[in-house]
Amino acid sequence: MTTATRPLEITPLHIKLISLVMMLLEYAITSAATFVEHQGRTIITPDDIKRAIKTEAMTFFDRDDLEQRLDEICQSITVDIGEDVDDEREDGHENSDFSDDRSDDRSDDRSDDRSDDRSHVSFEKWGVVVVDDDDDKYGVRPGEEESTARTCECPQCARMQTVDDDWEHWDVQGDDVKAFLKSQIDQVNADFQAQ
Repeated sequence: MTTATRPLEITPLHIKLISLVMMLLEYAITSAATFVEHQGRTIITPDDIKRAIKTEAMTFFDRDDLEQRLDEICQSITVDIGEDVDDEREDGHENSDFSDDRSDDRSDDRSDDRSDDRSHVSFEKWGVVVVDDDDDKYGVRPGEEESTARTCECPQCARMQTVDDDWEHWDVQGDDVKAFLKSQIDQVNADFQAQ
């Protein structure tokens, strides 16, 4: 008896969930980059990312542009999926799970000598680099000593500075989505710290 491989079925709910995660991460990376810049640094550390994800998670559902951005990302993903399905059909791989050799199409040109070093990730769009350790010497602007690096007190930076305390007191009872989001971020943080 042969069993046929079923094509990957992506529902509108899947697309909406993927879009929400993409938006949260986009906002978090942008917040981390802004925080780093305001602090007079040029490199994002894992601690900056952790703070930004927590900050964004607590304010994410209060954003005025949430629905509009969600619709834009959902439409973009839907178009991308449609194009992938069309490409698969043209290539004769109708039942593919999209795990083909698409990576061959991506440019692998990296101007950084650390292309194999996963401890550094460049976000050239924001003019920053993410590093794999929290050594404070990273990212201090040339000519500034660590002790003279700026400390911004704008509302966003102030929130990022106190986010760990705010996170512990964030009341998510009665909101299953926020409770799930908080528990998952806590779990990822615990897994990361265990490594």
